[in-house]
Amino acid sequence: MERRIRLVLAALAVRLAIAPFFMHAGDLGTVYESSRIVLSGGNVYNYVYQQTLLMQHASGLPVFFEGYAYHPLLIYFFVPFYWLFTVVAGHSLVIIGGSAASLPVLIYPWALLAIFMLKIPIVIADIAVVYVLAKFDYKKAEIYAFCPYVIFISVVWGMFDAIVAIFLLLSYLTFSKHSYFLAGLTYGVSLVKLYTAVLAPLYVYRLLGRWKELGEFLLGFSLTLLPVAYYFIISPSAFWNVVVVFQGLRVMGGVNLYNFIWNVPDVRFDILLSAVASAATIISVAYVTLKYGRRLPLLEAVLAVMLVSFLFGKIMNEQFLVSILPLILLSKKCDYRLWAAPFIFIFLRSPFYYFAIPILWASPYFYDLYFLANNVWMQIQTAGYLMVPIYATGVAFSLLILWNLLQLLRPTRSWGDISLSWAFSRVVRSRRK
Repeated sequence: MERRIRLVLAALAVRLAIAPFFMHAGDLGTVYESSRIVLSGGNVYNYVYQQTLLMQHASGLPVFFEGYAYHPLLIYFFVPFYWLFTVVAGHSLVIIGGSAASLPVLIYPWALLAIFMLKIPIVIADIAVVYVLAKFDYKKAEIYAFCPYVIFISVVWGMFDAIVAIFLLLSYLTFSKHSYFLAGLTYGVSLVKLYTAVLAPLYVYRLLGRWKELGEFLLGFSLTLLPVAYYFIISPSAFWNVVVVFQGLRVMGGVNLYNFIWNVPDVRFDILLSAVASAATIISVAYVTLKYGRRLPLLEAVLAVMLVSFLFGKIMNEQFLVSILPLILLSKKCDYRLWAAPFIFIFLRSPFYYFAIPILWASPYFYDLYFLANNVWMQIQTAGYLMVPIYATGVAFSLLILWNLLQLLRPTRSWGDISLSWAFSRVVRSRRK
């Protein structure tokens, strides 16, 4: 127990030391802006929808404002910490333009405190994963605690996939222990990022015919949908457009073999081609769920469905793997070093302004160096020097996912099966003699 606490404290110290000085401008800026809107009593979906309509009217294209397009529950993980920030610093803007695809304006010194406070829910989720994993395998918990990829996503960029990770891990554990109400509840919360939706058919399929257990699971799950129902009632057009239409029409790409599509400057063609990837995802997930959903142990079934959705899904962003990394670490068939490919991809694909903005902007000297480095970086990207390594990394990651998926789907032979096979071969050989 003491060793586990020491590990948790060490992981916490590393994250808290890093948290205030780095940010992903788009994601953390979106959380900041959305927290402000919600705390003031506004409707974040209406805000995003209005921005989308302005962009579509100006461009004449089916483009979307990439703001808060998540489950309503997500923002309430951050609002209490934003409120605590306002108690100290007031309500004045300290991060301006963070949700736009450009450099934000930071107001010092309060921007550092805002960034730190908004990362606390992510840090708590990360530490909770470490604590839970340490109950099963201390070495695997150490890997997660100090994995450069996990630390980068959670506290350098400030992305909240660790929240998905802890609730997905808890849903697996509670389902395994036959606590189906809690399994449904925790799985529902994992949907704060919608890519875990592919697991819903798997959970239901495994409980078909056990109606009491299925009812408990669905009851827990339905409680997480109450905020969704609320926003559907008060702003149906905005919620549908921001959450459903936007996700359905997003252009494919990411750490996969589809990332070449970003180089095709035709939005309508890109959306049409992305629909093919969506169809492939639906078919592949349905196939794996129906054929292997009950045959495999739950852990392997969950990982198989998630990996096949990552393999064929049109969007595979760098941070998505964090959500299933705890489950991968618990599995004996998967290679946790999968994280290396998306970690490399971060440094090939990301604009330079996704790195170290808060700490670099604190000094006029570093501020000038920052813009110089950013200009050089943009010239390298624009010239196309990184196109081949970007595509190669995406393809390599897809192949690694495929290899791990095949390991999961390969039947495991028990000692009883091996003994029976050996005895049968002995009988065959004796008859031949």
